[in-house]
Parts: sequence; C-alpha cells; structure tokens
Amino acid sequence: MIILSFLLGCSEYDIQDVGSNPPSTEEIEEDKVDSVENQVEVCDGYDNNNNGVIDEGFSDNDFDGVADCVDEEECDGLDNDGDGLVDEGMPDSDFDGLVDCFDVEVCDSLDNDGDGLVDEEMPDTDGDGIVDCIDVEMCDGLDNDGDGLIDEGMPDTDGDGIVDCFDEEECDGIDNDGNGLIDEGFDLNENEIADCLEFDDCDGIDSDGDGLIDEDADSNDDGIGDCFQIATIFTYGFHANGSSICGSSTVLDREMQEIDYVLSGLGYSAAFFIDDRSETIDYSHLSHFSSIIYHNGGWMDHGSLSVMQALDTAASMGKGLIFLGDDSAFHASGSQSQYGSNTFFDLMGFASYSSNGSAGTVSVTNSTHPVINGSMGMVGSFYYIADIDDASASGSSNVLMQRDSSPAVIATEDGNSRRVTINMRLNNSSDCPSGVTSVPSEMEILFHNTLLWVEWN
Repeated sequence: MIILSFLLGCSEYDIQDVGSNPPSTEEIEEDKVDSVENQVEVCDGYDNNNNGVIDEGFSDNDFDGVADCVDEEECDGLDNDGDGLVDEGMPDSDFDGLVDCFDVEVCDSLDNDGDGLVDEEMPDTDGDGIVDCIDVEMCDGLDNDGDGLIDEGMPDTDGDGIVDCFDEEECDGIDNDGNGLIDEGFDLNENEIADCLEFDDCDGIDSDGDGLIDEDADSNDDGIGDCFQIATIFTYGFHANGSSICGSSTVLDREMQEIDYVLSGLGYSAAFFIDDRSETIDYSHLSHFSSIIYHNGGWMDHGSLSVMQALDTAASMGKGLIFLGDDSAFHASGSQSQYGSNTFFDLMGFASYSSNGSAGTVSVTNSTHPVINGSMGMVGSFYYIADIDDASASGSSNVLMQRDSSPAVIATEDGNSRRVTINMRLNNSSDCPSGVTSVPSEMEILFHNTLLWVEWN
C-alpha cells in the first residue's frame, strides 16, 4: 500500500478505504501548510511560500515595493521594470529623444511635452494667434515675430525711412508707397504729367492743375504770369521826388495808375520795381519779362549802375525797351557823368543833352511808323504842358515826334531789339496829375502803339 501511494503521488489519507480511520480537518490543513511552506518563492506577484511576503528576494529597481518582474514601466525617469532601460515605450511627441514627461515645451511649432498643445505659453507679440517663433514679419506697424523690431525687412522704395505700407504718395517723381506707380493722384489736369513735375507755362491756364495760374512763370510772385506783365522800373529821382502828395495819393502813385490803365487795355499789367540805388536790381530780375519800361518821372537824378547794365543786357537779348519821362535826356546825361558811360544815351537814341527845355506842341514827324500809325490808331499833335528836354537824336535814331526841334518820341531798332523813348510822362501835367481820366487820347494811342511795336517784335 505504501508503494502504491508513492507511485500515485497521493497521501496516505487518499488511499485509505472508507472503513479506515479518516484524518481530521485540522490534519489536512496542517498537511497543506507544510506542503506550501516547503514550496520555493518565484517572481510572479504571488506569495508562493505563504510567508506573507510577495516576491521576496527579487529585485525592485525603482524601490516602489513591486518586484521588477511584475512592475510596469512608467514615465518617471526610472527603470521601473529592471530591464536596464529607463522610460522605454513612453511617448516622445517631438521625437527629440526626451520623453514627454520630462520634455520642456519650446517655441518650435511642435508639441514637445505631449500635452496636446503646441507652443503653449509662448509669446505672441502681435496677438494674431501665431507664436513669435514661427510668425512672419508683415508690413503692418506691429512686431509680428517678437524680435523687438517693427516691419524690419519690409520694402522702403523711396528710402525715406518709412516702409511702403505706411508711406504716403507724394508728388516728387518717386514711388513713395511702393505700389509701382509714381505720383498717382497728383495729375489734376489728367495730362499724364504729375503736377509737381509739370511746368506751369505762362499761358493764363492752370497747366499743372494746382489751382494756381502761371505760378512757375511768375518771377516776382505777384500772382500774375510774367508774360502778361511789363517790367516797370521807377528811377531813384522819381521815387524820391514823386512822393509829394496830390490829394489822397502821390505823383508816383498817379503815374503807376496811368501805366496800369493803359497796359490793361492790352491785357497786361505792370510789375513795378523801384531803383533805390542799392544796386540790387539786375538782369536776373528782368530776364523773365519780354519788355521793360524805364521811367524817370521828370527828374534828372542818375540811376543805378546795375540797372543801366541790366537794360543794356536786355537790349542785347532782344527785349523791348520803353523810356518814359520828360527829363529822359537830362537823366541820361546825369547817369553818363556818374558812371562815365554812354549806355543810356545809346539806348534812348540821344546824341546830346542841351537844357531842361520847355512846354510846347508835340508834332508828328514820321506818320508812317507803327508807333505813330499803328493798330490802335493814328497819333495826332498835342500840347504838352511840362518841360521836354532840349536834346539831339543820334544818327541811327528815328525821330517820330518833336517839340520845336527837340525830339519828343524816338524809335530805335538795331539787331533784334526795339526801343522807344517817349520824352514825356503819361500824365500831361507839370504838377499833380488828376488820375487816369486825364490821359490824353493822343498819349494813350501813342503808348498803346509803342507797346505793341516793342512787345510783338
């Protein structure tokens, strides 16, 4: 019976027959305990030997109380399962070799720490929802990429330090705003030339569309184009002595009114200059005008050398010259004495000066000349009540009118220059003129014809 029990691997209690004395429950349990206690502990998460300790004697690499054989790897920087690897199998969302649990979020458009968010808490300077590290600078007046610079690298076509997106187009021949167009919006007269680059010719028209007429041809800035004006110089003597009061104005003012009155009939006005002997009037002041009036007003005081030279230059440049004043020869003589030059004598057509002269009838000596018989009519004889110089004309001069034997009106033409000397004032008066209504009809016709002859050479 013992051999059979051994062979079958059963206890002796298993093979006893029913009639034998059976073991007690306590005996069976004790037998089981003895059997378990005699077993060997293995690493399986169980208390194999029933000693109250699980997997004792087996390695616990992370010291968490769970043997490596049954421990699970966690993302904690430890080798939880004792396989020699740390955090193996843990996610590395950005594939940088650092598992997410230890990775730090950086601004690179990746989810570095595996939290499902990309570049969270990274700066977004312009608040457009795109973090600075991947934002692109745009021309918008903001620091889009957070580098502390605004609109860097944006085009500045005109190089004025203002990027094109904020620059405004100006009329300067440059594309200020970088849109490929130059001076757009600055061609008010729609002639495809920007107003600022267009010269407003002297034609009575606003050629450049700026609301101003002939401003580029207005050398004295009086609002009237030079082509519609006759430069009119009053001598030092006239300025100094013509200030005597005649009612509410001066002799000089009255003569200015007379000149403007006659000029207006031809569509012109006067650009007045006063020769104060400061030598500041030169040809540059007169070059823009096609004709020049030089008025001594009836006083012999010499003029400035700069003015004399300017008139000489004007004649050589073909400009028309008109000399007014009943002391013209006297004035020329005084200037000649001052500067030792025959310039005024030559320009006025005089050969010599004798005396201050007297009043008398002014008669026509050449009725065919356009100054006497012109488009404004025929000039007749008239009585001039102030003094007309006693003088003689040069051989090249054409005496058109005279008082007695002294020349009163002289026309000179040489080369491309036309000059007329009217040895009288427009106001036929020896004292205070009475105003524009006092212009004698003959003097008015004479002055009109003279202007037309010298101006439309």
